[in-house]
Amino acid sequence: GTRVELADYAINIPDGWSNADSYNGFQISKDGTNDIISLTAYREEKLADVQANNDVFITGATTQYKGAKTQNTTMKTAGKDASFVSAYVSAEQTGSTGSYIGFITFTHQGVIFNCMLTSDRDLAGQMKEITDILNTIEFIH
Repeated sequence: GTRVELADYAINIPDGWSNADSYNGFQISKDGTNDIISLTAYREEKLADVQANNDVFITGATTQYKGAKTQNTTMKTAGKDASFVSAYVSAEQTGSTGSYIGFITFTHQGVIFNCMLTSDRDLAGQMKEITDILNTIEFIH
């Protein structure tokens, strides 16, 4: 793996994952898949506004595809209480490929960390791997 340092945190990129270019923060993809983890730190936004924006994506998936599999729960991530919402629409429902979107959101010293998860497959079975990556965060401030 590789350790990457950004303005607000450092995080490990494990073997089997590759760093991707992102103008909006940290982004990695799992080699050989379409699994992407994007992590953005917000300083000026309110937590409720970030979560409401996330809900727009989830609502869009569940409105368009009534059988979307959703999840809305809390978890511990990077030692913080985090909210987790996700929606998965299967390939059978879309007529092409599956579509997964999820958000893990938590705060540290007034900074909101919003982790967006995307894939063409249901990432429910990969949540331990994803949270293990997020648990390597070392906050700089």
